[in-house]
Amino acid sequence: NTSIKKSTIHSRYEKSLRALPRKDDTDKLLGRSPKQRAIYQFALQREITVSELKEKVPSYSAPLRQLQKKGLVEVFLAKTARNFEEPEPDPDWIPEMPLRFSPAQENCFNEITPSIDASQFKTFLLHGVTGSGKTELYIRCIQRALEHRKTAIMIVPEISLTPQTVSRFLKRFGSQVAILHSGLSQAERYQEWKKTHEGKVSIVVGARSAVFAPFKNLGVIVIDEEHDSSYKQDSTPRYHARDTAIVRAQSKNAVVILGSATPSLESLKNAQDGKYHYLSLKQRVHARLLPSIRIIDMGKEKDEKKNFSILSVPLKNAVRDRLERGEQVFLFLNRRGTANYVFCRECGFVFQCRRCSVTLTFHDTDTENLCRLLG
Repeated sequence: NTSIKKSTIHSRYEKSLRALPRKDDTDKLLGRSPKQRAIYQFALQREITVSELKEKVPSYSAPLRQLQKKGLVEVFLAKTARNFEEPEPDPDWIPEMPLRFSPAQENCFNEITPSIDASQFKTFLLHGVTGSGKTELYIRCIQRALEHRKTAIMIVPEISLTPQTVSRFLKRFGSQVAILHSGLSQAERYQEWKKTHEGKVSIVVGARSAVFAPFKNLGVIVIDEEHDSSYKQDSTPRYHARDTAIVRAQSKNAVVILGSATPSLESLKNAQDGKYHYLSLKQRVHARLLPSIRIIDMGKEKDEKKNFSILSVPLKNAVRDRLERGEQVFLFLNRRGTANYVFCRECGFVFQCRRCSVTLTFHDTDTENLCRLLG
């Protein structure tokens, strides 16, 4: 069963009054009370809230009660939309100057812009190494769409990446940017959605739900890190933001840019089949060096160096070297529990789940081996 939750953004109700149909003896009923007559005249012109009436007619309550008793006006609760205070645009804001393109960026930009100018649906797969200037290319393509009075959606995989992306866009586009992601409160999301729906902004930056931003004249949709699994929503309604963006862009004759340093296999296959137009940025901006990567065979570590630790000798040396320099180190563990599996060093036996044959994960806190799939 599908249930609909009541919105936490409640409407505002205000006491208002309106004039009832005139009677033959209306003038007689009004008598010589100037306040009653004034209130009645305001009510004849239009429905007026009690707060407005208070400003126009001080000490209004007694005359208003008399008008109600005489059947000349009625008081009711009027439902009004909540008005959120929007920050005033900074009068001193100056757009950040565009960065100079490298030859590779210029080539990619020249490949994309004809489709933007012609309002022609096309999907581009931008395969660019980390630091190759993909974000600047996104911004320039979006700027091109704005020059044609179109709108744009910029989607990033994680909420944690949204602030730094928003910062780049605010420096370039100022108050034209709205933010949409699940990390906002209901009131904040409603305010950003309302600005977008009313056409007060031209760019939306956010996580996967931003693909549904209520733009009409859509020109560009950018999916950064298109390979990321977080673009797929497993709860209802189930959708994949990347695929949804392509379908939506096709219906609006918009351009889709899928960017990644490690594109997904399906996107690479679509590029090979001609469904996507492949673009490449193979070098970092200003020829900066890529980080060095070493893959260590822990089997050899155990056999040749008698190292039974979970950390390799080169890793230990590298960590020690950085700490001696007063630097910092991040170690990322892509797993739950203390160890992925428990095995016998003599015979190689590994504990497995009896139901699914997956190796059991050791949890030091509870001293238990648990199945990763079944908990």
